[in-house]
Amino acid sequence: MIDFYKNDLVGFVQPSALQLIHSASSAAFARRFDGGIADYLGYLGWPMLFVLAWAAAALWHRLPVRVLAVTFIVLEVFSLGGTLMYSGHVHAWIKLPWYWLQGLPVAISALSDRFSIIADGCAAALLAFALDAAWRETQRRQASGGTRRGLRAARIAICLTGLIAVVPLLPAPLPAAGLPGVPAGWARAMADLHLPYGASVLTLPAPSGTFTAPLRWQADTGMPSAMVGGYFIGPVSGGQAYVGGPGMPPAVKYLNWMWLDSGPGIERTPGLEAASLVVPPGLVKAWIGSSGLSAVVAVTKADSPLAYYLDHLLGPPAAQSGTVIGWRAHPT
Repeated sequence: MIDFYKNDLVGFVQPSALQLIHSASSAAFARRFDGGIADYLGYLGWPMLFVLAWAAAALWHRLPVRVLAVTFIVLEVFSLGGTLMYSGHVHAWIKLPWYWLQGLPVAISALSDRFSIIADGCAAALLAFALDAAWRETQRRQASGGTRRGLRAARIAICLTGLIAVVPLLPAPLPAAGLPGVPAGWARAMADLHLPYGASVLTLPAPSGTFTAPLRWQADTGMPSAMVGGYFIGPVSGGQAYVGGPGMPPAVKYLNWMWLDSGPGIERTPGLEAASLVVPPGLVKAWIGSSGLSAVVAVTKADSPLAYYLDHLLGPPAAQSGTVIGWRAHPT
């Protein structure tokens, strides 16, 4: 997690497809960002950066402007992480200020690219100061006898400057995508297991940070109340935080692989990979028995290899509805 979610220096001037004004090449650059499009937060554009630089230089004598400019620069430098990433390549030999802070308590939990969110607030305030100062200057000139045509031209220039700085930041309409519904029989099978609230359930497929469909099924139905896996940040060896923590246990990876191998058309499901090793049934059963699981619920057919495997491991299913089959982890 340390030094992963950080801005690319080029990202300050390369708009993603989420901006109304972008090019095919800039959108492609943003899609390649390691942290994903949701954390592509550095973009401000050349016009805004030029206006901010001019505002800081022209109004440096004002204390609020100095504070905003320095805070903006510090936050944006922090947003670059501990080592410099330029055009998609990390130059680890270039150490940035955040490098010496990122391992400290509290700071170790920060995603450095998100400093840009606060920096954007400083940029907005600095832009407002600049436009207000420029407008007040036209009023002063008007009071001192400036020509009407000159004042009109100056005010038009101020408005155009603000628009030129802001328009590249206008968002594009968010793309819509259809999502598959809850598997037929999900809620009924869960209810038929008669599990107490908080009972831990292993769903197959098991959810991860890159395959979140079971989390949507849980959100839509409220079932199960607790499940194995998910999209979360947890500690790995050494106590460092990482998406998904140390990852799924080998038994869960193996069962996920069996789920992939148990139906046509699902072998290309994104975010799930084939198991790299075969886990003996005895170890899978031992893991289920020692993990505190109350049930295993699989979205599969009754005659699939996964269903046969779980029948052999846990006995006959305790619940079945539609395409969902449930086994109690400790059959009675």
